[in-house]
Amino acid sequence: MPPKKKAVDSSDPVSRAVWTSTCDAILLECLQKQKENGRMTDNSSWHRQAWTEAEKALSGTELKTGGAKKVAKSCQDRWTALKKDYVMVKKLRDNSGPGISGFGWNDTLCIVTASDEVWDAVLKSNPNLKKWRKKPFPLYDDMHDLVVGTVATGDGVFRPGRRDDATPPIIDVAMRAMVTILMKIR
Repeated sequence: MPPKKKAVDSSDPVSRAVWTSTCDAILLECLQKQKENGRMTDNSSWHRQAWTEAEKALSGTELKTGGAKKVAKSCQDRWTALKKDYVMVKKLRDNSGPGISGFGWNDTLCIVTASDEVWDAVLKSNPNLKKWRKKPFPLYDDMHDLVVGTVATGDGVFRPGRRDDATPPIIDVAMRAMVTILMKIR
């Protein structure tokens, strides 16, 4: 298996922390402990002490990953990036965004699944979702445990001027693609 790509914390262009999947796991494990200790706010933010503890937990990882030492600020920035990733993957996994339908989830590979036709249709109106076509998100369950009920995902959003039964056009395209595939199988 090829080595995992390293994510870069771009908050400081001179001295950047390098994040690997191992570093991400350490961060989430630390934040889970901080949540259990009451250091998480109602809107999935964290008290200052939680970031201090995350910095301590990640101390020395820069020796293996390269890059700068992971400090409280870089931990906060990484958390923000992981939350954004979680929200995007959740929308795909749950088929819960405008024009998002026909997706599944592979528990073994921790990856969103869909036919090429469904992906092509969704990416026309949501090109920012492209990275999830082939990229796994093994942190999904850990992120879910940390943010469930605290992160706005768009579920239940009110859209003025839109009837509840209105189907966005992209769903029609995705449904037609699914029907075409099913007809070929028969």
